[in-house]
Amino acid sequence: MNKFKIFSLALVATASVAQAQDIKEAKKAIDAEQFQKAKSLLKSIIKAKPSDGEANFVLGNIYLNQSVIDSAKIYYLNGIEASDRKNLNYIGLGQIDLDNKNAILAQANFGLATKDMKRKDVDEYIYIGRAYMNSVNPDYNSAITSLKRALAIEPQNATALLAIGDAYYGANNQNDAYKAYRDAFTADPTLLRAKMQLGVLLKGAKSYDEAIKAFNEVIALNANYGPVYRELAETYYKWARNKPSTSKTNLQNAITNYEKYLSLTDYSLDSKMRHADFLILVKDYKSLETVANKMIAEDKVNPRIYRYLGYSAYENGNIDVALKSLEDYIKVPTNKIIAKDYLYLGFAKIKKGTAADGSVEASAFDAGLTDIKKAVAMEPLAVEDLGDFGKELFTKKQYNQVL
Repeated sequence: MNKFKIFSLALVATASVAQAQDIKEAKKAIDAEQFQKAKSLLKSIIKAKPSDGEANFVLGNIYLNQSVIDSAKIYYLNGIEASDRKNLNYIGLGQIDLDNKNAILAQANFGLATKDMKRKDVDEYIYIGRAYMNSVNPDYNSAITSLKRALAIEPQNATALLAIGDAYYGANNQNDAYKAYRDAFTADPTLLRAKMQLGVLLKGAKSYDEAIKAFNEVIALNANYGPVYRELAETYYKWARNKPSTSKTNLQNAITNYEKYLSLTDYSLDSKMRHADFLILVKDYKSLETVANKMIAEDKVNPRIYRYLGYSAYENGNIDVALKSLEDYIKVPTNKIIAKDYLYLGFAKIKKGTAADGSVEASAFDAGLTDIKKAVAMEPLAVEDLGDFGKELFTKKQYNQVL
């Protein structure tokens, strides 16, 4: 009997270790932007052990960050019924509250997540910090406050240092972001995202050659770390745009590195959407419309696809498709609306009201102009995208509209 008990305990211990390793593997897959792989791992964990609240929470986070709100909520609510680490799921529900601009309810959920924390626990503070950053309505100062609480307990926690670096970066505090990323990589030299973010800071400062050097240092450590190739692609693209004399070479470098990035992901919907974002950057709207239609055929759940279809349909002259896609996307309150969404909707409304002789129906122009003004109010730099559109109106002698 004693031997049987010892054997049973050994099995339980082995299962627990395997469970922890699976969670770690899922988190590694998320960091590598292999989201489909991460989902499969987490669903396997939940199937084997429904009482694992952390697995439900992490899976819910993937869905929430992909804007699949209903699925995220299902896993958070399942997680709350779990016996292990169920408190984390209140953080996920809190982020949904933040997305809905209900800060009071979010605080209540965060309170439920932290009320039974042990003295040396820090994960809850880190996840709350991420929730503030990842919300549709980000609050970087609150994120910093929560992350400082984690670091007060564990100053060398690399995950907390990386997170506070992201919070400082979001708050436009480049100096503190740089220090936090550097400290995170010092604390854990396997945390490649922290080192990669040092290059992201250089890219943001338009030090493109230095950023590329930084990214190549990451590749020297691990040539299979996919996200760094995406950052390289975006850096080469921005370099090409800011220095036209380098355009041909750097755009090709951008495409090559983006293809490398895609080859290292699992071709999940999320990686395809990142590809779509890149096609917008390089203005390849024919490919974008093809990619968007393929994504809709594969996954009718994620609403962001309709943004891509709206942009590409407009650029390719399919105005009715553009209007419907963008209107369907913008009317949903939980969707993450950006200035460019309103800009394209405004352009489409004006184009729809434009006759063969170039004249624009007054009501269509006014409706379009209202959306364009919304875009500029959200992001003043959106006026830079009015250049070609303004020239088009001028060519058609619509001088009043140009002014």
